[in-house]
Amino acid sequence: NEATGDTSALLEEIRRLSGYSALRMVIATRTVPEELTLPRAAMVPLEEQDVLSALTAHGLLLPENADIRQLLQTPLMLSLYIQTARNTGGQVQCQSMHELIDGYLNALCQKAAMDRGCAVDYRVEAAIRLVLPAIAREIHRRGRPLNDQELFHTVRRCERILRGKVLSRAFPEWIGHSPEILGDGKQRTEAWHGEMVQRILWQQLGMLVKGEDGCYHILHQILQAHLIDLSMDNRR
Repeated sequence: NEATGDTSALLEEIRRLSGYSALRMVIATRTVPEELTLPRAAMVPLEEQDVLSALTAHGLLLPENADIRQLLQTPLMLSLYIQTARNTGGQVQCQSMHELIDGYLNALCQKAAMDRGCAVDYRVEAAIRLVLPAIAREIHRRGRPLNDQELFHTVRRCERILRGKVLSRAFPEWIGHSPEILGDGKQRTEAWHGEMVQRILWQQLGMLVKGEDGCYHILHQILQAHLIDLSMDNRR
């Protein structure tokens, strides 16, 4: 399901394995390759009663919007909805999947600020609103997860943006807060990279996932698609 890049060798292996009568496979994918002629089944969405039970367990009401109720029948969306409510301490207001994901990202920023006892955690804001979208776009451009060196170059470009004049046009709300985002000016790029990637996006927020090969990818493809859109907005 998360396979990227040239998958021809993978598909060939699946075709060969499917020829063994004693072997059974379950392959999860959002888009079914036409060249795979295997029996297909679709996951059944959650029942509305399942959604209601999950929301009630967290003290939440079933949304009035029918489209959102249907959206929450997808386990990922239901999970994001509940996590957003827990991080903000209230009912979630959204009218679409994109608004829900935006609300989830905003809630991560709010929780980070509350945990530190401040109005805004500018480092987490920069990690979520600038660095993570840039990483998502680079993953999409390369068609595969990023290794440490590729990740470092992507984060370094973000640091240069934050140190340049474009910051005042792209993120005016961060004007005057560069020291909080970048440190006291003595912090080296390597240390800032470690702060953004290792501590915040990977360990604290779990938005980056590190594979067995040491490469990083975004937590979920749906989140990655949304972050790519945010990256394009940032570039404009």
